[in-house]
This record gives sequence, C-alpha cells and structure tokens, in this order.
Amino acid sequence: MWPFRRREHAPAYTDIEPQEAHRRVVKGAVLVDVRQPSELNALRIREAVNVPLAELETYAAGLDSTTPVMLICASGNRSRKAAKRLADLGFIDLSNVRGGVNAWRRAGLPLER
Repeated sequence: MWPFRRREHAPAYTDIEPQEAHRRVVKGAVLVDVRQPSELNALRIREAVNVPLAELETYAAGLDSTTPVMLICASGNRSRKAAKRLADLGFIDLSNVRGGVNAWRRAGLPLER
C-alpha cells in the first residue's frame, strides 16, 4: 500500500517583522490595527487604520479581496486571528506583524502617544 502523508495547508497569511511592515507602510500599504480604541491611547501607529476585531468583517466588505493588508495588535495574537478571518473571506495578500505594537516599539519604529 502506498504510504500517504497528511498535507498541511499553507498558511493563509505570512508573518512579517515590524521593520518590513514599516517599510511597506512608508510605500502606502494598508496597516489595520485590530486593538480596541481605548488601547490606542497608550501607543498608536499614525498610518494604521483602527478596526477593532469585532468590526473586521464590516470593514473588509469595503475592500477588494486582492488588496494587500497587514494586521497588527498589541502582541500579534488578535492580528493572527484577524488574518485567518480575512483569509476565510477570500483575501489573498495578508500579513501579520509578528509581535505587534510591542515589537514595533522595541524596534524603535515611529509611534504616537
């Protein structure tokens, strides 16, 4: 009998480092911060669009599914969930910023308080 191996599905998004996300933002890429508005009071990325995770599907309905979208949160957990949700909606160019805003700050990238 031929041995079958279970194929793992390729991730529907890629993880990128904050430096790469910043490079893309400078070139005009969409960065979506899925934190709650109250979390933005501490630190926020000026170019990021704030779309709380609970409102993601509504926001996505206004985007072309081929639009490159980067997602960020505080640590990378909620943005990973957001990337999976957008992939399920048919988005094809998704990135999760590894480590979130915390990693962005540690990398010394621009933030507003």
